[in-house]
Amino acid sequence: VTPIPVPHRSEQCDMHALLFAGPSASLLFLPDHDDWAGTLGAVGAADLRQWFESLQADIILLDGTFWSLDELQHRDQMEVPHPPVRETVELLGPRQKGDPELFFVHLNHTNPLLIETSAEVGEVRLQGWDIAHEGQRWDL
Repeated sequence: VTPIPVPHRSEQCDMHALLFAGPSASLLFLPDHDDWAGTLGAVGAADLRQWFESLQADIILLDGTFWSLDELQHRDQMEVPHPPVRETVELLGPRQKGDPELFFVHLNHTNPLLIETSAEVGEVRLQGWDIAHEGQRWDL
């Protein structure tokens, strides 16, 4: 397991992504971070694909807290920064040959990705990405 420091709002703690390397695959676990500009800057990568490729990650479990920036009705979403899934999917575009498997995790109760039949789930899957489900396992 290799910890990778990532920017996170100041809560008197630090935040890390974790890269798990197994005998046959590797998995990046990044359930929480502030934004892509800060995270990519911190790890010295120009874009998401470059970072994932540099890690040689086969599976990515990625912060999917919110679908969009207007999701919270009665709270300033900037107080709880997370890159919205919509933004992440736009940055990645369609899954390409050689891309890792990518699953969104850490979904807030307001996130429409929790509804299997939602248009948002369809949009994510149309691009070749997916949403993790409780109890899911990956062999490494």
